[in-house]
Amino acid sequence: MKRLFILIVLLAVQFSGYSTHAKRTMTISFKHMINGVPLVLNNKKYRNEHGDTFTVSKLKYYVSNFSMVTANGHEIILPAAYYLVNAEDNSSTSITIADFPKEKIASIKFILGVDSARNVSGAQTGALDPANKMFWTWNSGYIFLKLEGTSPQSPTGKISFDIGGIKAAANSIRVQEVKIPAGKSDNGKITLQADLADLFRGKETIDFSAIYKVMGGAKSVKIADNYGVSLFSFYGI
Repeated sequence: MKRLFILIVLLAVQFSGYSTHAKRTMTISFKHMINGVPLVLNNKKYRNEHGDTFTVSKLKYYVSNFSMVTANGHEIILPAAYYLVNAEDNSSTSITIADFPKEKIASIKFILGVDSARNVSGAQTGALDPANKMFWTWNSGYIFLKLEGTSPQSPTGKISFDIGGIKAAANSIRVQEVKIPAGKSDNGKITLQADLADLFRGKETIDFSAIYKVMGGAKSVKIADNYGVSLFSFYGI
């Protein structure tokens, strides 16, 4: 019984390890690029890997379920939290995590999207409120990433990519891991960049004449597979 009690205590400490770490505030800002050029909504023209030209009028996505990997390789899972980044709203492109572990960081992990449990919990509040227009009422699930714009190569003149889905054949959840250079997070601020050109290149080069409107499903998986685990990278502090 004594050995069993000790084992239970050790397991409890392991799973509540987050609460044993000293805390600090961490601000994470997101910068959006396309082929290394800053994203400018509506007017700026870009070119994808296929050679198609396009503009972007809307960019929104969820980041959630953060964890950090320490310099010694230990992963610390933070309490579940959900943030909606909207390129049209500068106040949303920086998030603040109040109780971030005060450890040396090797990398930061997070879900690009919304985890399975929240997807099947119905409409919710805050960042997950359907009023944010990132929830498929017809499909009872969240849009993980939304990009809209125009392209002359599209049959409709428009492009619309709603990436999401949790079922096996349409699972578009991708965990991002961003390596943080030593010492670059010490002041409690980091900036991550996302190169949106990665949505349209990688495992499959996207041709806007063939794929220009996505609402989950197999095409969503193609886009998610393109950016995989590395849509984001360290930009600076």
